[in-house]
Amino acid sequence: MNFTDILPYLYQRSFHAWEIQYQADTRGNAYKVIFPALLRSCLSTHALSAIIFHLCTGHCHLNHHMSRIGLHPDGLCDRCEVPETVEHVTEVCTRV
Repeated sequence: MNFTDILPYLYQRSFHAWEIQYQADTRGNAYKVIFPALLRSCLSTHALSAIIFHLCTGHCHLNHHMSRIGLHPDGLCDRCEVPETVEHVTEVCTRV
């Protein structure tokens, strides 16, 4: 499996995390009245570049990193029960 095969999964996961953050943020309430939910087209080329950078550094919304910063209980893949790292998701995991 190469990076282009996993990109739709990572895109979906990143968008979901961004959407949760958007809904939880108390700033921009006037904007939220007009756009209550994020549009997928809002994720620009710059945002995709940021996602790729986060994957390269390991600072992304995968369970292993989320565990390191205290936002996931164990950092394990929900399906395989091994650390959910970028390498695991792109090379080993059968979820995608």
